[in-house]
Amino acid sequence: CCKGNPKADPPQAPTPGGEPCPHTPRCPNCGKNHGAHERACVFWSHRFNQLWHVEKYRQDESNHPGPSVYDIVFIQEPPWRFVRTAPSTSRKSGDDVIGAPLHPSWLPMVRNPEPDTRPRVMAYVSNRLKEFCPSMRRDLIDHRDVLILSLFANGQSYNLMNIYSDKTHTAALLLAEEAASLPPFVYMGGDFNIHSQEWDGGHHGHPGVATQLLNTAAELGLQWAPFVNPGPTFYPRIQGFRSTVIDLVFVQPDQTLTAQVTRVHNAVGESDHIPLATTLSISADSGATPRRALKANKEEQIRFVRVIEGEFAMKVDKHAPLNTPDQIDVVAQAIADSFSAAWETCSREGEFAMKVDKHAPLNTPDQI
Repeated sequence: CCKGNPKADPPQAPTPGGEPCPHTPRCPNCGKNHGAHERACVFWSHRFNQLWHVEKYRQDESNHPGPSVYDIVFIQEPPWRFVRTAPSTSRKSGDDVIGAPLHPSWLPMVRNPEPDTRPRVMAYVSNRLKEFCPSMRRDLIDHRDVLILSLFANGQSYNLMNIYSDKTHTAALLLAEEAASLPPFVYMGGDFNIHSQEWDGGHHGHPGVATQLLNTAAELGLQWAPFVNPGPTFYPRIQGFRSTVIDLVFVQPDQTLTAQVTRVHNAVGESDHIPLATTLSISADSGATPRRALKANKEEQIRFVRVIEGEFAMKVDKHAPLNTPDQIDVVAQAIADSFSAAWETCSREGEFAMKVDKHAPLNTPDQI
C-alpha cells in the first residue's frame, strides 16, 4: 500500500519520500512485526550463514510434512524487494540483495528487470522436475510480460507460458504477432486483464481483444479451460467495484477437462487474486521419460542396497587387474551395470503428473 497502486481507480499514489509509513512493519522472512533488516529478525542476524538458512528450511519442512503438491508455480507481478545482505568489500553492513524469495527446493526463473523497474512474471520449478531440464526460453520471446518455460524429454519439448497482460493488452497483442513463429504449447496461463462473457457470466459482451486471444491460443494448439469451481478470480479492494474473471488458463483441447483448473481459495494470502491450480499429465507414450522411484520406506531401501551388493558380487571380479585403461573400463562398466540392474529390479514406474499453480501462494502483500 505504501508503494501505491497504479491499477486502482483512481490510482493510489505511494507514500512521499521522507514521510513515515503509517502501518506496522511486517518482516517478509519471519513474519514478525519488525523490519526485515533489524537485529530482532533471526534471518537478518544469520544473513552471512548459508548453512543456518538451509537448516532452517529443513526444519520448516519437517514441521509441515508431505511434499508440495505443485511442481511449477507461475507468478504475475512477483514480490521484488530486499531479501538479504551479501558480504561487501566497501560496506561493513553488507550490500542489499534485491529480488524474489529463494528456496533450496525450487529453481527460480525470472527475466532481470531494467533499472528502476520490476519483473512482471516469474516461475518457480520444483527440483523434482530437474530430470526434464527446465529452461527459460528467452530465445522464443524476450519480454518482461511473457515467460516461456520448456521441459525436455526424449527429444521433445513441452512448452508452458506465463503471461501478465496490462490494461493496454501489451502481452496479448505481442502474442498475436508472434504466434506464427512459436512452437506448440501444453499450457498458457496468467493475468490477461481481458473481460468477456465467454469466461465471466457477470460480464456482457465479447470484445475484439478477447476474440483475438482465443484465436492466438488456437494457433498455439490451446483452448480455454473452464474452472471446476466457477467464480471470480479478481476481487478489487476498492469498495463498489465488481469482482470479475481476468485470470485464465489455456491447455491442449484433449486436456480441458482433465486439467481440473481450480480456484485455490486457501492460498490467497493477502492477494486480491485467487490462485489457479492446473494438472497436466505427460504420459510415457507422449514422449516424456516415465518416472521411476523407490517406495519411501526403509525396507525397500535396504533391499535396493542388498540387490546392488548381489549384482556387484556377480559382475565385478575383485581380483581383476587394473593395470590398463581397458581393464579399468571393464570394471567401471560392471559397476555401472550392477547399479542399473538393481534400480530396474527395485524401482517402480509411475505416471508423471505436473501440477501448475498460477500465482504463487506466497504470503506477501504485493504478490499479485
